[in-house]
Amino acid sequence: MSSGFYHVRISTQAYYAIDAHVEFLARVSPGAAAGQRSKLFAKISSLDSNPYRHPVFDADPDLPEYRKMVVGRYLILYLINEENKTVDVDLVWDSRMDNLL
Repeated sequence: MSSGFYHVRISTQAYYAIDAHVEFLARVSPGAAAGQRSKLFAKISSLDSNPYRHPVFDADPDLPEYRKMVVGRYLILYLINEENKTVDVDLVWDSRMDNLL
């Protein structure tokens, strides 16, 4: 997934989290679920051009420098690797869930 300066990669865990959120929403509204899925992937894809536009997630100074993007009620955590020009999306978290962070 890339058309800009960085190659955006989504971890298996993050991909499955998106699928789980969409499946949950589809039980109530299939149309809204499809729209939410498209919105999340569009926002994630947009990281290819300027991933530094989102703030650093400073929950733990011992962790690598994750950045956080908020999309509605979702928190997306990702790492930027300048050496190989990649953005690695590692976590997609739904704020309606228990606080995992």
